[in-house]
This record gives sequence, C-alpha cells and structure tokens, in this order.
Amino acid sequence: MNIYLEYLRKSREDLDYERNNQNYQTLERHKERLKLITESTGRPVNEENIYEEVVSGDSISERPEIQRLLHDIENPTVKGVWVIDVQRLCRGDLGDQDKIIKTFKYTNTLIITPEKEYDLSNPADEEYLIDKLSYSRKEYNNIKKRLNEGRKDSVYNGCFVSGVCCYGYERYKLKGQKGFSLKIIEEQAEIVRLIFQLCLDGKGTYAIATHLNSLGIKSPKGRDWRKNGIREMLHNETYAGYVKWQERKYITVVENGEIKHKTIRQKKGDYLLVEGKHEAIISKEDFDLVQAKLKACSTKYVKEDKELKNPLAGIIRCSECGFVMARIDAKQSVYYRPRSDKSNPIYYSRKPALHCTHKCKTISHTLEYVEIALIEALKEWLVENKKIIENYTNNQNSIVSSIVNQLEVLNKELNKEKAKLERLRDFLDDGIYDKKTYLERSQIVEENINTLNSQISKINAENEEIKMEKLKTLIPKVESCISEYFNLSVKEKNEMLRSIIDKVIYTKTKIRSESDLKLDIHMKI
Repeated sequence: MNIYLEYLRKSREDLDYERNNQNYQTLERHKERLKLITESTGRPVNEENIYEEVVSGDSISERPEIQRLLHDIENPTVKGVWVIDVQRLCRGDLGDQDKIIKTFKYTNTLIITPEKEYDLSNPADEEYLIDKLSYSRKEYNNIKKRLNEGRKDSVYNGCFVSGVCCYGYERYKLKGQKGFSLKIIEEQAEIVRLIFQLCLDGKGTYAIATHLNSLGIKSPKGRDWRKNGIREMLHNETYAGYVKWQERKYITVVENGEIKHKTIRQKKGDYLLVEGKHEAIISKEDFDLVQAKLKACSTKYVKEDKELKNPLAGIIRCSECGFVMARIDAKQSVYYRPRSDKSNPIYYSRKPALHCTHKCKTISHTLEYVEIALIEALKEWLVENKKIIENYTNNQNSIVSSIVNQLEVLNKELNKEKAKLERLRDFLDDGIYDKKTYLERSQIVEENINTLNSQISKINAENEEIKMEKLKTLIPKVESCISEYFNLSVKEKNEMLRSIIDKVIYTKTKIRSESDLKLDIHMKI
C-alpha cells in the first residue's frame, strides 16, 4: 500500500500577512486546499502523516519537521510528499538544497504540488527542481536584504526595530507613519532612575542589586536582581534616548571544519547608534557620568564599603565548571588532645582559601599556597620563554622566510581558484555550462577557496614574528611581578597580575597532604 505524506510550512511573508490579518491562518488554508486535491486525485493523506512546520528557519538544521520528514521518506512504502509549493521544502544554501534533492531522488519519492509532480529519477524534473530551488534561494536572500535595509532605514529615522523592549518602556506603532517607537512606563521608569542615581551616588552593581532586593522590588523577569542585569541596564543607551542597530550581531564561522552560528556583542563605534524618537528616561549627562564610573571600576567586583581581600580576584577559574574561584575567610577550628579529653580544647585558625562557587567537585586550597604556586609557575614560564626568544633570535631569518614562502604559495593557489570561479561564471553566461553543471563545479571551487582562506588566516594568527614581539614586551613585566609581588598590597597584586595574565585554570581533586594542585596559566600574548 502506498503512503503519502504532507509538508506544510509558513514563510516569512505568511507571518507578516497574518500579523496584518489576524483571522487568516496560513497552514489551515493550505491544509484545506491540499485536502480537496489529494482526495480528488485518489492519493489522500492521513492526519498523522501531516508535518506542520511552525518555525521559519533558514536552514534544515533549524527546522525539526523537515528533518523528521526526510527521515520518514526512507520508508519504502512512502510514495510521495504533498506540498503547496516546492519552495516550502527548502530555501537554504546549496548544501541544504543538495540534501533535499538527493534524499527524494534516492528514495524514489515523488514531490507533488497542485501544479506539478516531480519525479527526480527523471533528469528533466531534477533540473527543473534545481532551478526552482536556486531561484527560491536568490529570492529569499533578496527579501532578507530588503528587510535589513528597511530596518536600518527605520533606525536612521529614530524608530525602534527590536521586538523586545528594555525595562521601563513599551513599544507602540507610530501614527501616520511606518515603524515603531517606545513609550515610558512610569512605574518602571522610576526604578530605572533609582538604579542610575544609586550608581551616581557611588554604589556598585552588587550593592544596587542588594538594595533593590531589600525593598522587595522584582526584576523584569519577576526574580531577584543580580549585578550582571544591573550592569546591562547601566550600559543601555536606549535609556538616554538612543536606538541601536546590530549591537549584537549574528555571524557564521568555521571552527574545526564545522559551520557554526554565533551572536557576538560589537564594541561601541562598530554598531549603528542614532538619536531615537522616544523620550529619554536618563539625561545624556547623567548617562555619560555613569559610563565613566563603570569604566573606572570595571576590573573587579567589590561589595560596597569593602576593600579588596583577594589578590587573585577575577583571575583564577575552576577547570570543571569555568566559574571564578572565590576567597573564603579564615575560620577558627578546634581539636582535642588527647581526643578523649574534651576539657582541654586546642584552638587554631584556618587560613583564607580559594573555593569554587558552583558547588562542583573541585577541592579548595589555601589562598597563600595558591599565590606561591602561581609565582613559581610564572618563574617556570619565564625560563621557558626566555629560551624561546633566544632560539628564535638565532633562527629568525629562516623562520620569517618560511612564513613568507608559505603565504606566497597559498596566495598563488587562492588566485588560481578565484580565476577558475570566474571562468565557470563565464561558461554559464556563454551557455557552455548549464546551471546544474555550474553549481556542481563551482561548489568544489568555493570549498577550495574557503579552505585556502582558513589556512592563510591560521598562518597569520600563528605568525611567530608577531608572537615574539609580544613575548619581548611581556617578559619584563613578568620579571617585575615575580620580584615585587610579595611586597605589594592586595589591590596592587591584583592589578599587576591582571596586566600580564588573561586567566588561570585551577585544578585540584585531592585533599590535605595529597594535594594535586595544577595551575594552567593563559598569558596576555
């Protein structure tokens, strides 16, 4: 018995249309239309065989229902899949398109639409589908470009384009013009003003959070306030009357041969910042004063009215969970000698120690001993890197020459591949290659270009000459730290270590005399 499946997906245009026409349900309409056609053609689809995709993702990896569909059509009893249009199957890149085509082709599964039936064992149908999906991808990229340009233009006009409002505001539609802006929620705005005023009065983010919690005021998520959330608010230019574009940027990177998507936070000056149409909660003068205060105390977090007691604050991190190690105050303990004679207790004081704040299996260790171990590790680092500098100086010419030669070879290969890609485009324009052949061959060339670019970037990142210059600058600072460390105050120790060390990974799994303390130092090179 032949089984037929049905795949439904909303596009971005559908989502926009539904927002403007609240009673319109895209998937329900598509389902009803396909039901009439499938029953009239004698190839009906059971309800359990309908796959409804409510996610409008760019790639297959972001769409669980299409993944499930591609898995289920491996069943030999599945004869075909109904879709309202083949473009609903895929708008992804060449890799996603290739996966869709090959899966349907090699499982001998038909793609059936109200207008046409695609049998990919037929070369003509396969080529036609490739053209349709390629056009769909091009159209999708153009839509994304237009949307981004539209949002960017809105920001230039002072409109608010984010879907999520910051605490103290609500979004509203501008009357008689395109776009949205922000309206102050006075009750929340009073709390925002209080937070900024407390910062201007000299309170730190931890103290501000503690003060708000003591007043019973809840955070935007209905929880207790935390210092990180307070810091985010104090840095938010929206409160000073500005709107932003791409402060957090979505990027695609290649790591260990895998394509990954990341969201990065751009530095001020790298993203668009424009005076908005909305009313500011905080004046520009007060906002700038707060930024200056935050910058002045950004190196460490110290509770209000407390002095820094941990010279390793913000430097030592747990190897198991990655959290910063914290200082435990000295405590008085007691033991009895002999143990049976409890009338004669002997008191002793435990020294301050470092411990992980995340309650993992990492064992605490005396702070003083960790400091000594860190300085000893710096001494070893100093000896090793002085030898590296000496060896590099003796072989500098040959090393630099080798790097230059490698880059020359790779750049030549890169230029050859780019020239190949240009020729392929010429062949496509001249009609020598059809679109299918062009896509197959250009994909190989583009992969070679990406590989060569990665190799060039890696060599530049590992450039020995640059590394040696950084080492030469760092070594005198390390020597100074080793010789002066134990004569400095806690604050001076912390500042000196931060000037040379990025972080130290702390590992310890045994207790008492069985100490297996290990410190993995990451220097600022």
